[in-house]
Amino acid sequence: MLMDLVFALFIGFLIAEIFALRRWRGFWRLAALIPLIIVGFVLGRIAVDPSQYYLLAFEALVWCSLALAFLGLLAAIRWGVEAAHRRRAG
Repeated sequence: MLMDLVFALFIGFLIAEIFALRRWRGFWRLAALIPLIIVGFVLGRIAVDPSQYYLLAFEALVWCSLALAFLGLLAAIRWGVEAAHRRRAG
């Protein structure tokens, strides 16, 4: 049950990350890379030595949740900045 949730959350994170990297440009794309690098580092560290991590699923759940929340916050900030630019230009 927990692993299904972790897997679904990870897939959702990957889909959001791919969307952000394909559609965003400039600074926003670089900012979207931050959670991908962090999650990749953490999951890579776990893959190298899984015996060191007793709560493997919980750690993956927490990091993927935080990364997805960061992407959501970044999208909201981006939306706000672009709306402000449109108001000034129009």
